[in-house]
Amino acid sequence: MQGNELYRAQSTLCVPYRDPAMVNLGTGVGLVRGKKRGLSMLKRFLALIATGTLIAGGVAVQHSSAATTTMNVMLAQVAFSGATGTAALTYDSTSGMTTVKITVKNLIPMSSHPAHIHSGTCSQNTPVIAPLTNVVAASNGVGTSTTMVKGTFANKMDHINVHIGPGVTLTEFTVISCGNL
Repeated sequence: MQGNELYRAQSTLCVPYRDPAMVNLGTGVGLVRGKKRGLSMLKRFLALIATGTLIAGGVAVQHSSAATTTMNVMLAQVAFSGATGTAALTYDSTSGMTTVKITVKNLIPMSSHPAHIHSGTCSQNTPVIAPLTNVVAASNGVGTSTTMVKGTFANKMDHINVHIGPGVTLTEFTVISCGNL
């Protein structure tokens, strides 16, 4: 390729042409409506979708082996609580059980917080479908919980929420952190 040549798709052929206005100023070359631009746009679009999902209490699915599947969920603060965290749900198809590991930060040190899996999304007030072990905060305000639950939650419209718990000024059922599965 010489000078400011670019490749432009015309039907199934790519032909060089010169257009100084369309050239990448950093390299002196560019590609218009070709495979490289399409892939770049696709990557940007997918990155945007992934970022939006994480910000909105997103989910990332990772396959660690043939028998287990892990789903990571971001737990967002509710009502300016400051309580944020993650939940990792690992389904073991051999046993038919899901291990739910929750970590929440910015809690009152040494406090205990009920946690549940509810049907529906965080924006709905829906029934509990699986109670989880209370999230117990250490002296640094980071709370953890691990619970084994029968079945899988993959591809379902459910959510995990963590409540403020007993002994705190607000009602103990107030949700302080939530994430959609």
